[in-house]
Amino acid sequence: MNKNQLKNYRMFLEVQNTLDHNNTTWSGNPKFTETKKMLDIEIDGIEILGEDASKTTKGMTRDKNLIRNALEKKLVALAGAMSVHASITQNETLKSIMITSKAAL
Repeated sequence: MNKNQLKNYRMFLEVQNTLDHNNTTWSGNPKFTETKKMLDIEIDGIEILGEDASKTTKGMTRDKNLIRNALEKKLVALAGAMSVHASITQNETLKSIMITSKAAL
């Protein structure tokens, strides 16, 4: 991940951590619970892809490009979920900084 991607990934982890520590506040809302599960799945996927991307491949740039593309797709999907969360909670600051396309990465 580049510096900007890492910054966004850390933000996703902070949101996940905040939600985990305050689950009594939102756990009664089925739609929000579903979104939180999707967030956890996407973060797990990013971690797995990040580990694969950081391995030495000895010239296998094609595989690294495939992993990078998959990671970008995961980050965009996760940002979309975060944007929905920001809209629901009326958090305009969070909504304004969400990435909405691979090009923005």
